[in-house]
Amino acid sequence: MFVHYWLPIILLVVLLGIGIVVYGIRKLSGNLRKFVVLTGSSILGFFISVLLHNVFYGLFILWFGADFWDRTGLGDEPFFFIVAVFICPLAFLVGAIGSTVLVMRRFKTMSWFSGKVEKLRQVPDPYFSLHITGKVLGGVGIGVLLATWLPIWTWWIFIAAAVAISIPSAMMIFKK
Repeated sequence: MFVHYWLPIILLVVLLGIGIVVYGIRKLSGNLRKFVVLTGSSILGFFISVLLHNVFYGLFILWFGADFWDRTGLGDEPFFFIVAVFICPLAFLVGAIGSTVLVMRRFKTMSWFSGKVEKLRQVPDPYFSLHITGKVLGGVGIGVLLATWLPIWTWWIFIAAAVAISIPSAMMIFKK
């Protein structure tokens, strides 16, 4: 049963989101506060949107009949679905990346990253093209991994090719 196995994990993530928001509001200030609150709010917004999506989907079926969504041509409740699937994950990424960058700047750890970016800029064009191709194939491999309608073994091909293609440029970037 779904609720039995996933309910503790869902509650833990919601409590984590509440904790992040409360910590951001009480302990932080400036842009870091905004990014941390955005991160926590997007976690909460995801679960609230999923809940409201299912509530409105069920209520409209209850109020207007089982074929309501077919008659409207939508097939499903669109607003909270879009918020949960697109808006909240994007807000989470913006908040997480923004707060990470601000914390790293505060502790002066960006110099390591800027050095690696500078080395990436100095990589010759053929190696740079291989590096980008490796990243694209890695993304495709992960996408295929997450797509349950494809055979399980196919994603390994893309990820193995991505690693093999990226080795020369990665060695140039990360060598001392």
